[in-house]
Amino acid sequence: MEVKIMEIAKINQNNYVKKANKLIEGRDKLTANEQKIILILASQIRKEDTTFQIYSFSYKELNKLINLGAKNHAYLEDITRGLVNKSIEIETQEDNKTRRTQISWLASADYRDGVVELEFSQKMRPYLIELQENFTSYQLKNVLALSSRHAIKLYELLKQYLNIGHRTWQLDDLKLDLGLNIDTYPVWYDFKKYVIIPAKKELQKNTDMSFEFEQIKSGRKVTALKFYIKSQ
Repeated sequence: MEVKIMEIAKINQNNYVKKANKLIEGRDKLTANEQKIILILASQIRKEDTTFQIYSFSYKELNKLINLGAKNHAYLEDITRGLVNKSIEIETQEDNKTRRTQISWLASADYRDGVVELEFSQKMRPYLIELQENFTSYQLKNVLALSSRHAIKLYELLKQYLNIGHRTWQLDDLKLDLGLNIDTYPVWYDFKKYVIIPAKKELQKNTDMSFEFEQIKSGRKVTALKFYIKSQ
């Protein structure tokens, strides 16, 4: 199958990112900048696309959009190297059996003359192209404004439930969904202080959505959270 290489992309922050809910629910450990590169790439996918293209970006524009500041091009290469090597685990059900698939984010990252060419792994195709149902979309600018990897991931996870208005998680499941280990922040107060509250402030300040949350206890211990989500 021939893959077309696009001209150097102009990144429009008003473009929409469209992702299958299964991909959003997939578990990974991407940094904030790795997530932003993936979402910039996803925002280039067009409605009429039937396969992935190889998208070209200037170092300068990517540096500006993900706010790398004075960091050099080698740092950008480190980010894309991570995306070639890192995977996401997606869980599906087939014949009442659970199937877990590990997929690399990028098939390749090619650097030349101030330009980087990025290509999604073809295994990502069912989760990003020709989506007709069970997907979530939002404008790219919402996530580019966020600095925390937890805030970006929580934004996507809550965005799916915006029309419903609420979502409840067991605490351990929420940690795993945010790319943490279950034993990270074993004390609820620390998890709230360092993850939930900062993400809440970021979403309220920088995105089209905000949330409040309710602590659910088993005895005296907080074991689950219920999020109340609203547009703003």
